[in-house]
Amino acid sequence: MAEMLGISQKNYGYIESGRCKLSLIKFLIIADSLELNPLEIINSMTSDVKWPDISKDLRDEKAILEERIKILASHNDFLQETIKIILNKKHCCPLKTCTKNLHNATL
Repeated sequence: MAEMLGISQKNYGYIESGRCKLSLIKFLIIADSLELNPLEIINSMTSDVKWPDISKDLRDEKAILEERIKILASHNDFLQETIKIILNKKHCCPLKTCTKNLHNATL
């Protein structure tokens, strides 16, 4: 088996004893060589494990992110319009000091 994985017998012994982690690729090679379905192996190891239901957390996070996207899109629209006003207006003063169209603007 060590030769098939391309590792030394000593390193394979570390895998067998749990002193070294088994990579996914090596796991798949071992399963294939033993003509076993890797998913069945994983399912048999985790059948009693109760995985937490994170779907509600994901839905909540999605709603928060969607709201943030709306706010940022609104800010972006405001800034784009402000830039258009500045660029299209004939300035009465240098651009750096002109606040005529901006002093009433709020985010």
